[in-house]
Amino acid sequence: MAARVRGAQVVSSPALRAWRTAIAVCGPLGGAPLEDARLREVDFGAADGLTFDELEARWPDLARRLAAGDVRVDWPDGERWSEHASRVDELRRDLLGRARGGPLLVVGHGLTLGRLAAGFGLAPLSPLAPAEAAVLEARRRWRIATRWRIAMRW
Repeated sequence: MAARVRGAQVVSSPALRAWRTAIAVCGPLGGAPLEDARLREVDFGAADGLTFDELEARWPDLARRLAAGDVRVDWPDGERWSEHASRVDELRRDLLGRARGGPLLVVGHGLTLGRLAAGFGLAPLSPLAPAEAAVLEARRRWRIATRWRIAMRW
């Protein structure tokens, strides 16, 4: 993977699992990742850490929407969809500016990266499994150029 991203700026969420991934990627590349708190995952509020069954018992309407694939929700005592969208849209504009200087590798989380991809006109990246990577590139329009699994050992 390092050869594919040599010379890339690495930008990461400050969450430990993302940060460790960014550090591991930077090892063979040299340099250090840049932290950007806007890459953190959505704040799930009172739903954080619950299983789907527990979430469904407390907020059946929310669970029904999520099961139908609708992630545009306001989390109970957490982040509103509009707040998350604003944060990620601002991040997308900044990343476009950084990308003019060369390749950019972004390490983050499912809903945030899905919103970021949607801002580039791509389908959300929610099908990505944990520790799966995708390379986005701009030709006439943005596209997913490559996908691969990363084997990480902590």
